[in-house]
Amino acid sequence: MKRSIATLLLGVVFIAGSTFAQPPQKVIGAGLGAPFKAPYNQPAGTTRTLSRDTVYVLTGFYFVDSTATINIPAGTVVFGDSATGATLIIKRGGRMNATGTASQPIVFTSRKPAGSRQRGDWGGVVVLGNAPTNKPTTTQVEGIGAGGEYGG
Repeated sequence: MKRSIATLLLGVVFIAGSTFAQPPQKVIGAGLGAPFKAPYNQPAGTTRTLSRDTVYVLTGFYFVDSTATINIPAGTVVFGDSATGATLIIKRGGRMNATGTASQPIVFTSRKPAGSRQRGDWGGVVVLGNAPTNKPTTTQVEGIGAGGEYGG
């Protein structure tokens, strides 16, 4: 009897300390190993919903098309891959619904380990809008190239 209880307790400790408790990881965008700033276009008219139960690795330039939507729920973690220049770019007319809370924030950060992260590890989130600027025509975001127009 004592032996079976000890075996059961060891089994519980093993399961609690195993990797089963970690959320799965999913790569989105151009893919790990893709060329620097390789584009990935979320197709027009589509909706992509991320899950708070998955850790995402954003790679390359991820464009949300002008008629596409990306939903990011509270508690979602997105790591930007510096080797591919990871950047989330919402094109003019595209939508990003991101609803973080104080207790469940949406976290965008570098994929590098804590303590090794530096400014410029990844490109961040770029929202391109239609609002008028002090220029009479659309303007190109520096470093993005085609698909990086805003204003007008």
